[in-house]
Amino acid sequence: MDSSIRKNSLTVVLLLVIVVMGFEIVYLVYQNRRLQSALTEASSLQVLEQGQVVPALTAAYLDGTPASVTYGDNQPSTVLIWFSPSCHVCEDNADFWNLLYVRYRHSERIRFLAMSDSDSTETAPYVTDHALTFPIICVTDDRLIDAYNGRVMPQTALISPQGGIEQVWPGTLEQTRQDEITAALDLLID
Repeated sequence: MDSSIRKNSLTVVLLLVIVVMGFEIVYLVYQNRRLQSALTEASSLQVLEQGQVVPALTAAYLDGTPASVTYGDNQPSTVLIWFSPSCHVCEDNADFWNLLYVRYRHSERIRFLAMSDSDSTETAPYVTDHALTFPIICVTDDRLIDAYNGRVMPQTALISPQGGIEQVWPGTLEQTRQDEITAALDLLID
């Protein structure tokens, strides 16, 4: 009798272990699918990459004047500035972006393309508050945002005359990165 109670107890314990393991497996499968979904979503949030080619664009500057940016052999290199009024890191870069613009705006070999991911009602007060001096395009078209990888803010990039990304500096532009950007632009005007 003692032996049969032990067998039954062991059977019950094993069944409980199997049931618990079954629930764990189901939970892990659920977690795995959730993580795969998150990774897929995160992979679409990438910064510009060296060698990537961006398309020409037609839009309007913040003041309403038409903007047309084309790429080709007779075009200047482009300093691309991606920012967002809701981005606190962008605020840290604003003074440097203004200095770049003032320093290189008269060069025929360099043009500036600043793009905000918000509409003009959000962007205009931000521009005023931060005294941004460069021309700005408000980009709300998802296709254009995706083509220019504008889902991660801020980004500063150098685009070749043919539209290829030459260098990218995402995030905060500390002094070392500012020096890199300035050196790259100085090479273009020498």
